[in-house]
Amino acid sequence: MAKIIALVNNEISVGKSTSALNLSILLSKKKKKTLLVIIDSNFIFSYLKIQFNQIKLNAKGSIAPFVLGEYDKYFSILALKEKINQKVHDYQKLFVKQIQLVETKYDYIIVDINRNLEKLIDASLKISCKAIAVYDSHNFSSLSLQKTLNKIQKSRSINSVLKLFAIVLNNYDHIKHIASLVQINKIIGPNLLLITLPHREELLKVNQEIIKFIKHNLWDDYVINLTSLVDEIIKDS
Repeated sequence: MAKIIALVNNEISVGKSTSALNLSILLSKKKKKTLLVIIDSNFIFSYLKIQFNQIKLNAKGSIAPFVLGEYDKYFSILALKEKINQKVHDYQKLFVKQIQLVETKYDYIIVDINRNLEKLIDASLKISCKAIAVYDSHNFSSLSLQKTLNKIQKSRSINSVLKLFAIVLNNYDHIKHIASLVQINKIIGPNLLLITLPHREELLKVNQEIIKFIKHNLWDDYVINLTSLVDEIIKDS
């Protein structure tokens, strides 16, 4: 049975999708069968087909409107085949049903859902064992962290195994952003796993360069830091 890990944040351009992709690939490189679930109103089937032309997209193991694709033995992607239309589909029920259908086939399922799809985010937290909060260091605030904590706490009333496992701070500068660490320590305490990732211009190009990453790692600093998070995830499983 897969360990389901949800990446959360209610802000735009914090590096959540980049982190989800990198975590998924790093887990797969450790020979852990990993499914990256990426649900975004703009991340539709046609975009997938262009960007991931080496991934075999097929209906096997997927429920419409979702589509499942394999890159290799250890790395797969699940995405929407169409634009979000809440009037047509009850995505919450379909999402949970889809995950239940495939979760026995994977070691890990990494979930990245568009911040505007609140009901889907809530559904993902209700079936996840871990949540990883992702922030941009330039815009981090105690208020945004508290909102994330409140959302996780609300989900814990239904899913008691869910826990905030780590915080990822993107674009971190150890001189400029030390106050962020002080805030996190004050709110949560010193025992939470905290990953700080340096700024790289390539992170801003994730939509254009995503397939190149799979072929060749463009973000060495980023991945080196995330490796420690991957090791902790495996250790905690």
